[in-house]
Amino acid sequence: MRQALKDYIFKYFDFKSRTSRFNYWWAIGTVWITFVLITAIFPLLRLTILIPIWLIFNIIPLLSLLYRRLRDVGFNNNGLIIGTIIYIALFTLFAIFPTSRILAFSLELMSIIIVLLPLLKSDELLDKNGTLSFLLRSKYTNKKEA
Repeated sequence: MRQALKDYIFKYFDFKSRTSRFNYWWAIGTVWITFVLITAIFPLLRLTILIPIWLIFNIIPLLSLLYRRLRDVGFNNNGLIIGTIIYIALFTLFAIFPTSRILAFSLELMSIIIVLLPLLKSDELLDKNGTLSFLLRSKYTNKKEA
């Protein structure tokens, strides 16, 4: 658990290495429990302005943690960049057209996929026959690559 929190804090801008399922879920669980406690306690202390500040400071480490976990599952840089662009595009279009059911469904589906992908084992999505090498790492890629 300590290692998971250490990685979360000290690998703030590390989008290139990997993280295990164990470290990922310990860090995510700790962040969400902290968030629940902060949103419950800060309003009582009249410190609600600190909640968005806490969220802003945690966006980058949460993204880097997710990227490290998805890289461990089998995605390469192209897959991560394309997934991020699609998610941001869907989110932006939904902000422009909030009544679109298709956009809402697409955004929800992609959010569910983003939550479920970190559950996979290390190297589970490796490209075994070369058809998805643009998005996934090859099974011949060194496991210890950064």
